[in-house]
Amino acid sequence: MKSGQHQTMKMQQRLSPQQLLLMQLIQMPVMELERSIDARKQHRIMAASQVFMLQNQRLCQGKTIRYDVIFVDGGGEITHIKDAF
Repeated sequence: MKSGQHQTMKMQQRLSPQQLLLMQLIQMPVMELERSIDARKQHRIMAASQVFMLQNQRLCQGKTIRYDVIFVDGGGEITHIKDAF
Protein backbone atom coordinates (compact mmCIF):
# COMPACT_ATOMS: atom_id res chain seq x y z
CA MET A 1 0.00 0.00 0.00
CA LYS A 2 1.40 3.41 -0.96
CA SER A 3 1.91 5.97 1.80
CA GLY A 4 -0.81 8.27 0.40
CA GLN A 5 -3.30 5.43 0.41
CA HIS A 6 -2.27 4.51 3.95
CA GLN A 7 -2.74 8.11 5.12
CA THR A 8 -6.18 8.18 3.49
CA MET A 9 -7.16 5.00 5.29
CA LYS A 10 -6.06 6.46 8.64
CA MET A 11 -8.04 9.66 8.00
CA GLN A 12 -11.19 7.71 7.14
CA GLN A 13 -10.92 5.84 10.41
CA ARG A 14 -10.97 9.13 12.35
CA LEU A 15 -14.24 10.37 10.84
CA SER A 16 -17.26 10.23 13.06
CA PRO A 17 -20.56 8.87 11.72
CA GLN A 18 -21.74 12.49 11.45
CA GLN A 19 -18.91 13.49 9.07
CA LEU A 20 -18.64 13.13 5.34
CA LEU A 21 -15.29 13.17 3.53
CA LEU A 22 -15.12 14.69 0.03
CA MET A 23 -11.67 14.77 -1.53
CA GLN A 24 -9.85 16.04 -4.56
CA LEU A 25 -6.19 15.11 -4.78
CA ILE A 26 -3.87 17.29 -6.86
CA GLN A 27 -0.12 16.86 -6.97
CA MET A 28 2.04 19.97 -7.37
CA PRO A 29 4.73 21.71 -5.31
CA VAL A 30 3.42 22.60 -1.84
CA MET A 31 4.14 26.32 -2.23
CA GLU A 32 1.98 26.41 -5.38
CA LEU A 33 -0.81 24.47 -3.66
CA GLU A 34 -0.89 26.85 -0.71
CA ARG A 35 -1.27 29.81 -3.07
CA SER A 36 -3.78 28.03 -5.29
CA ILE A 37 -6.35 27.59 -2.49
CA ASP A 38 -7.33 31.24 -2.31
CA ALA A 39 -10.72 32.68 -1.30
CA ARG A 40 -12.14 32.08 -4.80
CA LYS A 41 -11.12 28.40 -4.77
CA GLN A 42 -12.47 27.97 -1.23
CA HIS A 43 -15.81 29.43 -2.33
CA ARG A 44 -15.94 27.03 -5.32
CA ILE A 45 -15.16 24.04 -3.09
CA MET A 46 -17.84 25.04 -0.58
CA ALA A 47 -20.40 25.63 -3.36
CA ALA A 48 -19.63 22.22 -4.90
CA SER A 49 -20.02 20.51 -1.53
CA GLN A 50 -23.39 22.20 -0.99
CA VAL A 51 -24.57 20.95 -4.40
CA PHE A 52 -23.38 17.44 -3.52
CA MET A 53 -25.24 17.56 -0.21
CA LEU A 54 -28.45 18.77 -1.87
CA GLN A 55 -28.24 16.01 -4.47
CA ASN A 56 -27.50 13.35 -1.84
CA GLN A 57 -29.72 14.40 1.04
CA ARG A 58 -30.27 10.90 2.44
CA LEU A 59 -26.53 10.22 2.54
CA CYS A 60 -25.76 13.63 4.02
CA GLN A 61 -28.61 13.91 6.52
CA GLY A 62 -27.26 14.91 9.92
CA LYS A 63 -23.68 15.25 8.64
CA THR A 64 -21.38 18.21 9.09
CA ILE A 65 -18.79 19.46 6.64
CA ARG A 66 -15.15 19.97 7.57
CA TYR A 67 -12.84 21.40 4.93
CA ASP A 68 -9.39 19.87 5.21
CA VAL A 69 -6.48 20.47 2.85
CA ILE A 70 -4.03 17.69 2.07
CA PHE A 71 -0.79 18.48 0.25
CA VAL A 72 1.29 15.70 -1.31
CA ASP A 73 4.63 16.82 -2.69
CA GLY A 74 6.64 15.09 -5.42
CA GLY A 75 8.56 13.05 -2.85
CA GLY A 76 5.39 11.68 -1.27
CA GLU A 77 5.51 13.96 1.78
CA ILE A 78 1.97 14.47 3.09
CA THR A 79 0.80 17.60 4.89
CA HIS A 80 -2.73 17.47 6.31
CA ILE A 81 -4.37 20.70 7.52
CA LYS A 82 -7.61 20.00 9.38
CA ASP A 83 -10.35 22.65 9.28
CA ALA A 84 -8.33 24.67 6.75
CA PHE A 85 -11.23 27.01 6.00
